[in-house]
Amino acid sequence: TCATGEIVWAQNTLERTAPAGTAPKLAAFARLIAAPVAPRSGSKMTAPRGLSRMHVEDVNGDGKLDILVGDRFIGGGGVRDDLSDEERLEYEKISADRSKFAAIYSQRRNATVKSYETAFLKAGDLSPEEKSALYKKMVTDKLAADEQYQAAYKRLTESNEKLKPYKVPLTRTGHVWLYTQK
Repeated sequence: TCATGEIVWAQNTLERTAPAGTAPKLAAFARLIAAPVAPRSGSKMTAPRGLSRMHVEDVNGDGKLDILVGDRFIGGGGVRDDLSDEERLEYEKISADRSKFAAIYSQRRNATVKSYETAFLKAGDLSPEEKSALYKKMVTDKLAADEQYQAAYKRLTESNEKLKPYKVPLTRTGHVWLYTQK
């Protein structure tokens, strides 16, 4: 499956007698199901969207392989269309404040992570445990002690909460599609 929801397939043409562990020999990819056209707001989904996963099995017992596709859909989060002028002004004011806090938060975090990345490269070959300890020391602990970062994080979180009434609620859902062979 592709990020667009398109489903492609390539047959493994490797001989069944090939030794175990032999890399597959794939034929050219073929499109089984075209990417769906993005639906208009409020319309029904007619095919998988992005972030899809596929499973092939004879679901209906007719001896032919069928395709099950599951996808994930996330919608909402934008500004509501029905805000009054006063509400829109309040939303814009909170958003502007949020942007200031987000800039401080990002700057402090990015600088801290960059220091860690520099130290990590300088340290050379580290075990997973050493890498984790270095990250904790140079990122997690530093950010926990960074008053500017913590204040920006707190204000950013508060701003996000204040913005919620002005936004369309997030919807996280998914679909399962069954394609049977004819």
